[in-house]
Amino acid sequence: MALTKITGSVIEANTITGVALANAAIQGRHIATGALSVESMEDAGRADKVETRRVANIAGAVSSITTADLTVSRALVSDGSGKVAVSDITSTELTLLDGITAGTVTASKALVVDSDKDLTGGRNLTITGELDAGSVDVSGNLDVDGITNLDVVVIDDVVNVGTNKKIIFRDSDIFINSSADGQLDLEADTEIQLVAQTVDLNGNLDVSGTITGGGLLTTGGSIVIPDAGTIGSASDTDSIAIASDGVVTLTQKLIGTELDISGNMDIDGTSNLDVVDIDGAVDMASTLQVDGAITGSSTIVGTTITATTAFVPDASDGAALGTTALEFSDLFLADGAVINLGADQDVTLTHVADTGILLNGTSQLQFGDSGTHISQSADGVLDLVADTEIEINANTVDLNGNLDVNGTYTGGGLMTTGGNIVIPDAGNIGSASDTDAIAISSGGVVTFSQDVAITGALTVNGTTTTVNSTTVTVDDPIVTLGGDTAPGSDDNKDRGVEFRYHTGSAAKVGFFGFDDSTGKFTFIPDATNSSEVFSGTTGGIDVNSVTVSGLTASRATQTDSNKNLESSAVTTTELGYVSGVTSAIQTQLNALAARKAFIFFSNTNTSTSTSNVFFIGKEVHTLANVLTVAIDGVVQRATTDYIFHNANDTIQITDETLPAGLFVDITVASAGT
Repeated sequence: MALTKITGSVIEANTITGVALANAAIQGRHIATGALSVESMEDAGRADKVETRRVANIAGAVSSITTADLTVSRALVSDGSGKVAVSDITSTELTLLDGITAGTVTASKALVVDSDKDLTGGRNLTITGELDAGSVDVSGNLDVDGITNLDVVVIDDVVNVGTNKKIIFRDSDIFINSSADGQLDLEADTEIQLVAQTVDLNGNLDVSGTITGGGLLTTGGSIVIPDAGTIGSASDTDSIAIASDGVVTLTQKLIGTELDISGNMDIDGTSNLDVVDIDGAVDMASTLQVDGAITGSSTIVGTTITATTAFVPDASDGAALGTTALEFSDLFLADGAVINLGADQDVTLTHVADTGILLNGTSQLQFGDSGTHISQSADGVLDLVADTEIEINANTVDLNGNLDVNGTYTGGGLMTTGGNIVIPDAGNIGSASDTDAIAISSGGVVTFSQDVAITGALTVNGTTTTVNSTTVTVDDPIVTLGGDTAPGSDDNKDRGVEFRYHTGSAAKVGFFGFDDSTGKFTFIPDATNSSEVFSGTTGGIDVNSVTVSGLTASRATQTDSNKNLESSAVTTTELGYVSGVTSAIQTQLNALAARKAFIFFSNTNTSTSTSNVFFIGKEVHTLANVLTVAIDGVVQRATTDYIFHNANDTIQITDETLPAGLFVDITVASAGT
């Protein structure tokens, strides 16, 4: 059947099955659970009535919609056209949202942050990737296998760092770790700085390097120096010596208001005492045994005075050892003896057996006034302090440690060091008048601000040496190119000078030198440099004379098939025959042939027996018709300049002023010719 419209009633469960809905209009009504089952509308034979429409309104609850187009156990959503569509969320995943509260962690449920993007109630959280968060509040354990980058860390409880693990700052050279059980290591490749008003070390301080302090050293315990060590001032460094058995030796005076000696006192000289209170025996030149006090107004004199307990004044600060006129000489104290100074014995000087003496705490040995003193400002730090200058006079001052100078170092002599001299980055080295003559950058580049004079040899082992000088002068008459030793193989590179110039219209690179490929000296005015191999058209050279070995003297020079110079068979004398020729020789010969006359020399004149005889011959025709003879265009006079001879149809011209070997242009003119 066809259900066209249902209004005002409720369709009960299982009332419509297997029907075809044609243009169904379900408006404002509730479809009970199980009431509608769409199995196969097309199979009902009314496929033409089936329309794919969106129900405008389905009010109430729908128990199930069964269709072949849905995917089992998937959540349904509406698509872009408002139709029912299958999502990627499975029904199992959908249950993870059931009963959750935003911001609260529920077991086996999804996590949804609240409006402040917070989560509470969780326990263990495992993240295999990277966690990027503004803040993380962990009330339990935090286990991180990788690197944790934290700007600020606030820890309310204990942080456990694994064995041999490190807390690294900046790079791997600055860290905190425990390298052994019970040991905490603070390591830095340059400096560890402790900044506080007070640094409290509740234990021993073991310093393998130098301790440098700028203030007073106060210690609550003893000061121990090495056996046979010394304590002194800047000007007298061994004024107090303490032997290994505690014997203290003073090389100078001991000045004090009170001297309390618990051991024996050995005085080689005379002791002048205003008041002597002896509780024990007095051993003098002869034995004096006194059981009680000895009080007298006169002097007690004895070779040796022996006290079994103490030698004391009658009151605190009541007596002195010696006077300004009667001083004791030597003072002998037992091993470990202590000289206590002050009413409360705040300053003590203790003998360290076989080592020296030990001044307690931060007590000072002052010189002149309180501004000049020796003291220990910190454990292992000895301060030599002067308000003006500390002067050390010795042939050699041996410092077995680092020297830390906070002021200016001024030396009057040569400074010799067994190590390197290091100045700050971008620092300078110079003279008193030019303090920045040498500048060294952080990269090691050295810059000289003035002239550099090198009296020894200069070796530059870099890849490129640039000399930006206007004039370069080299005293060595020979400049060697191509290395400082003989090459072991042919590198196929040219040897010579590359130069730059400008033609007026363009910049050029020129080259002259040895061409490795041709084996010849080459000049290229417009050259191309390719890995020290030059190419280009060779240029000309302007010289006054050229001497070429292998040529024959007094011979004309010609080029062979390889354009090399060689001597020809023509001599320089023969070459001189064409001197002054202004036209082709063959043309001139043809002209002479037309005139049917030629010139030649004869070394003998049969009629006059003179030299320099010129003959004009060969078909001169009838000599009687000769009117004039011109030499170089000048008509000659027969009476003085030449002689005619009719013999052999020749004309002889005899003129001793004409040099031998000259070509003379002689014109013979006759009537009608």
